[in-house]
Amino acid sequence: MAKVNSYVKIGRNLDYTNSSGSDIAYMDIIPLSNRVVIAGEDIKDTALGTVITEGVFDFPANTETISFGDPVFWDTGNSYVTKTATDNIPVGYATHDKADIATELNVKLESKTLQMPVQANSAAGDIAGMVSDFNNLLAKLKDSGLMANA
Repeated sequence: MAKVNSYVKIGRNLDYTNSSGSDIAYMDIIPLSNRVVIAGEDIKDTALGTVITEGVFDFPANTETISFGDPVFWDTGNSYVTKTATDNIPVGYATHDKADIATELNVKLESKTLQMPVQANSAAGDIAGMVSDFNNLLAKLKDSGLMANA
């Protein structure tokens, strides 16, 4: 059986080299390709610093109704969390209900890849039915953030 070389650390805080082209401030939201992390300290451009990968944080939020447990995504263009997965980065899930007028939301950072909803086995009897089932699968992959929209 294969083994790891060694245990390194718990992994709630990780070393991160800032290659953004500008300084990162403590508690800045750092969008990565498939998740966000939070700056655990000020990190100068090109410097090594600490980022936080787990925990509950108060994020700026879109003005939409969000329920406890809803997956939320980082909209880099608008700098807030939203329920819209398309073209946005998975963040985690809401830790409370939020009314549509509220502009802040406590979010539990997701440390694992989000799952998409169940897609039923196809019972299609023809090509049109298969195309419909396949398009439903693609829509669920996109809506969950596991597949890019474009």
